[in-house]
Amino acid sequence: VQFWNSVTGTLQRTIYQTNQTADVLSLAVNSSETQIFASGVDSRVICIERLPASDNTTPRDMSTDEWKLVGAQRPHSHDVRGLAIVSIPISDSNNNIDSESMLEVLVSGGVDTRMCGYETLSFTSKRPQTWYPWPFDSPISNTFSEDIDDGDNSDTSGRRLLAINRSTGIELFQCEKKVPVEPTLNRDVAPISTFRSQP
Repeated sequence: VQFWNSVTGTLQRTIYQTNQTADVLSLAVNSSETQIFASGVDSRVICIERLPASDNTTPRDMSTDEWKLVGAQRPHSHDVRGLAIVSIPISDSNNNIDSESMLEVLVSGGVDTRMCGYETLSFTSKRPQTWYPWPFDSPISNTFSEDIDDGDNSDTSGRRLLAINRSTGIELFQCEKKVPVEPTLNRDVAPISTFRSQP
């Protein structure tokens, strides 16, 4: 990440996102323009902050400010392709939203298909929140009891049910009674019921 003087056209500072020669693909700047976030082919997300110059010139000349790498995090496993800063209204304990108080959150996304959110003011002290593209609950569930008794002594008593949650619906399978069976690889199993979601 390079900082240039727009008046003289001279390079003032270069900050490396990583020790490798990986490309920076994304930049994001907070609303007060005091923080810059960068990431790219190397999945490291860095925070660069503007530090006021040591001299107390009045009026303040921001072109003399220095930029310094203050922190980095690596929540992604592959390239980071997008960085964005969003402002979220802060609510109090009574869920009343204060329109004056806004929390800035950096959101990153990349090739690993996950999104991460970081509070910009606590980037160096807090880990990001991560959202994965798949559910945390297992898409497959079954009955946990060995003995399922429906009370009518029918052929279904003592069998287990297996439910598979798909994007188009839920399929129910009825498993056979627990008997020693030779494993077979080419056995067709059809669901006993299928509940399809409506488009």
